[in-house]
Amino acid sequence: MDFHTEGMQWELNVLYRQTESLPTNLYVAIVKDTSIAENATMADLTELTSGEAPGYARQPIACNASNWTEAGTGTNDRKVSSSAATFTASGGDWPDGYKAVLTTTLTGTTGPLIASGDLDAGSPVAPTDGQSFDVDFELTKTG
Repeated sequence: MDFHTEGMQWELNVLYRQTESLPTNLYVAIVKDTSIAENATMADLTELTSGEAPGYARQPIACNASNWTEAGTGTNDRKVSSSAATFTASGGDWPDGYKAVLTTTLTGTTGPLIASGDLDAGSPVAPTDGQSFDVDFELTKTG
């Protein structure tokens, strides 16, 4: 998973400046972009919509120790892994989605783009009606 400039600033604002609060949930969105620049924002991305992907909506991951666990670490790395966010095509097939992104808002483009990663090693994911898939994040900080 890759961190983005906007998300790194948000993290600093929450932890050190306290100009923003830690939300109850972070949200996982699926986008059609095949690459995302480090300085991209949510407004730069092409997110799936419920009109083209029946049943689509951003999925929450609660901000707590039950949903974000410490993962294996290297000598200078620290990691957390999220619980899975499940997406289900309901009422029709979905177009290709390439990346999962993490943000602070349930809808819209005002939340920061915190992190992103491939859904399937760069291959698209396009569930057919009734199919589900899970997305989880493993975020790493290197010191």
